[in-house]
Amino acid sequence: MSSLYSTIFGSDIDKTFTLGQAIKILEARDLINIGEVAEQAISIGSNIALCSKNTPEIDLVSGKQIKHGKTNPATQNNGLKAFCSIKNHTSTILFVATETYTQKEYYFVFPYSSYKRYYGNTLCVPFNWVGTPVRSNHWWDYEVASFEELCQAAK
Repeated sequence: MSSLYSTIFGSDIDKTFTLGQAIKILEARDLINIGEVAEQAISIGSNIALCSKNTPEIDLVSGKQIKHGKTNPATQNNGLKAFCSIKNHTSTILFVATETYTQKEYYFVFPYSSYKRYYGNTLCVPFNWVGTPVRSNHWWDYEVASFEELCQAAK
């Protein structure tokens, strides 16, 4: 095993875990690329192939972009926000927001028309301090009910 992994995990490096346990350990250390997880899950769930790496502006061959954001405290100290980058994008964005306290996932479909006149590099989907959605914000208008519905929008 590499020195990098041995340094991070110490004597735990030789322990046996279930896949679920290992994922929780890696997530707790922020060692999983959750954006890549979202891309692969939506690709598999929709049966739409991923583009090759570094294809500009899209992740799926259907022309859609996939983004993931975890909630973090807002700099204005007014709750939690999940951020979705829109910089240099002109395609529909399929967005998964994970609320970090409850671990609940929320799903959004942002057509380009919904953000093309928006000033800024990111959309901010707001939550209160205990992880409850602040649905009065207009970005919640683009929420879809389930992961399955998000995958349908990928087509």
